Amino acid sequence: LRRESDPDQGTDVLVELAARTRDFSKRTGLPASYGPTGEDSVPPVPPAVARQLLTIAQEALENAHRHAGPTRVDVRAGVHGDLLRISVYDDGAGLPPGTNLEHLRRAGHFGLVGMVERAASVGARIRIGRGTLAQGTEVRLELPLAAVTPTTPTEAMP
Repeated sequence: LRRESDPDQGTDVLVELAARTRDFSKRTGLPASYGPTGEDSVPPVPPAVARQLLTIAQEALENAHRHAGPTRVDVRAGVHGDLLRISVYDDGAGLPPGTNLEHLRRAGHFGLVGMVERAASVGARIRIGRGTLAQGTEVRLELPLAAVTPTTPTEAMP
């Protein structure tokens, strides 16, 4: 069950991410799990920012399915300190050693390059690699909460 976002309230990225993970698993047959992480609740995210974050996560899921040959994919998201972190981990083949963005660009792998560009467009950082795990690939997206928290105008002093 998807919840439509109220443009004034923003998007509940965790609800959308959970729904997309379930849809992906049903559609592909690849076991994919979603779980919240972190200490605090995630604030509503402006719809334009949420769209980019969710598109990146969806692309990470699709890349894992198409290229990595994993047995499972784990999606995690939540607030860690002053960051909204989204992680998509697959236990597949992983990226070839020495892979970097310029190498990917030259080789025509524009999906990963596009993910980096989308992240930058909303002020997020993205890391793609093994992370701390022995195998597979983790796509980790980190967005400063300051980028999604509306600032309340302060009243002028008389």
